[in-house]
Amino acid sequence: MTGWVTGYGSSKPGALQVAGLAVLLAAIVTLVYSEAPANQFHFDDFHNIVDYGPVRMERLSSEALLDAFNNPKLEHRNVPSLSFALDWWRGGGEARAFLQTNVLLHVLTALAVFAFAGQVLRRVNNDDARTVLLAAFGVALLWAVHPINSQAVNLIVQRMAILATLFVVLSLSCYLAARSADSPRSIAWYVAAGLFAVLGAFSKQNAWILPLLVLAIEYGVVRHGQVLVQDRQDVFLLALPLVAAALIILDFALGTGPISSRFLPGYEIREFSMGERLLTQPRVIFFYVSLVLWPLPGRFSLEHDFAISTSLIMPPSTVVALLGLSILLLAALYLFVRPRTRLLGFLLLWPAMTLAIESSFIPLELAFEHRMYMPMVGLAMLPGIGWLAILDRRSWLSKGYAAAVVAIALGLAIATAQRTKLWHEPLTLYTDVVGKAPNSSRAWGNLGMYRYLSGDQAGAMAALEKSIELSGGKDKRALEHLGVIHLDLGDLERAETLIDRAYRLQWENPEPSVLNHMGEVQLARARHASAARFFDQAIRIAPWKTAYYWNIALAYEGLASCSMALQYWRKYLDLEKDPDSRRQVEQHIAETYRPETNTCGQANSQ
Repeated sequence: MTGWVTGYGSSKPGALQVAGLAVLLAAIVTLVYSEAPANQFHFDDFHNIVDYGPVRMERLSSEALLDAFNNPKLEHRNVPSLSFALDWWRGGGEARAFLQTNVLLHVLTALAVFAFAGQVLRRVNNDDARTVLLAAFGVALLWAVHPINSQAVNLIVQRMAILATLFVVLSLSCYLAARSADSPRSIAWYVAAGLFAVLGAFSKQNAWILPLLVLAIEYGVVRHGQVLVQDRQDVFLLALPLVAAALIILDFALGTGPISSRFLPGYEIREFSMGERLLTQPRVIFFYVSLVLWPLPGRFSLEHDFAISTSLIMPPSTVVALLGLSILLLAALYLFVRPRTRLLGFLLLWPAMTLAIESSFIPLELAFEHRMYMPMVGLAMLPGIGWLAILDRRSWLSKGYAAAVVAIALGLAIATAQRTKLWHEPLTLYTDVVGKAPNSSRAWGNLGMYRYLSGDQAGAMAALEKSIELSGGKDKRALEHLGVIHLDLGDLERAETLIDRAYRLQWENPEPSVLNHMGEVQLARARHASAARFFDQAIRIAPWKTAYYWNIALAYEGLASCSMALQYWRKYLDLEKDPDSRRQVEQHIAETYRPETNTCGQANSQ
């Protein structure tokens, strides 16, 4: 933490001052997120963690760790996958362990932002290091407690965004330290910067923007106040981003290059084209900025509705947002090329650079708040520059500015704490989501599932039918869950129709749950052989699901294959931890499989 202090003026703060502020920052962030560990798994947590075998590490071993690292659910997310496995092992699969780690990583990232901000802001005022230290603390505090970052902390799977940001900031911090260190020490800093770059690259793909950030750091921070182009090498390096952009545009124009071949097929599953996504993103970016500037708790949501921009004037805000974004980028570039305003230009360009991957041609969904986790680092430094810029004015103005930062940070902290509590109960969370994203079929589908789990069958059916309607009949999870409700009601015809539709939508890669529910329908219709085949497929995909062993045992009993049924009952007992469920199965085995009165296959075959 104290490494970035080197190079300050005569009023260099002591190590105790730096450490004290670091501890205070960590304590504040921990307090703001103290309710987070009480949250649950949500949204994509189930695909990437709960229902993904390689991260379900029951026993600590090198083989299990390598499996989690080498087989992430999403490509190039190896580091988060490894951390998920460790949390599963230490927490027994409970969400609390994962959320504790997310909070810890958020604290570490806040400390990294604190250090990085100190390195950057001292370029504005190198004569009063203590004030720079306080300004850097203010930057890190505003960044850490802003509610727009709460989604990355509370949505467990977005640890990926946290780790990517942590390693990018650490890499840039090491690069700046290397640029101001003596030759022997600079080598060590460069090596550290490279190691953090690799870790970031294997955390989330938005960290791949790091080379551009290094280039911007070199010319925007290291050379702040200097001549921008000093030799021919500078011309070459500064031209690289333009050449890269031109090559990407040419690739998509031809439609046969490696980039377009990689990403264009992804639009087949989206309801928008690449052109429509590119037109919509300026509006999305301005929406993000509005959340940063007007962060009322009620404005945040797990999902947001966005009308797709189909042309420059549909909706009319499209052209306004596009022009506004263009003006901001041109202004930032103008400030960047001027020696005295170069640092300000760099910070204004930071959000554009760090959103370049997730807000460009890649066929991702339109908007998520966690995508602002890295861009907020640069935005949070702008108040720090403002604070240092008024130091040469009257002291009371500086004190008033500091007081305003504290007051704003307090308001942001309260808003973040309120948002965090909303994540405790899924039913409450998704009721909030559908209120803010009423056209999201996924939001309605999730609400329906949690209404069903809470016992509200009628409300669940209404929400699931709404989800199916909004998706044009293609929401496979809503179809599956609605089919399960009809199965519970005894309407086997309707249940089979709905679950079969869900199954056919997943034909090439079916989820284990839909296979299990297909089997349950077959079991209810006394088609025991067909049921056993579906249950067997489900077990092959998710061998940790005890319900599947229960079901397949019943199917084999219906087939009078008693030895097979008994094997699956015993496997169930090996895996099941609930004492009541274990007792029920043990009683069933004792009553059904006694040699003198073996009734296996009799009751279930009727």
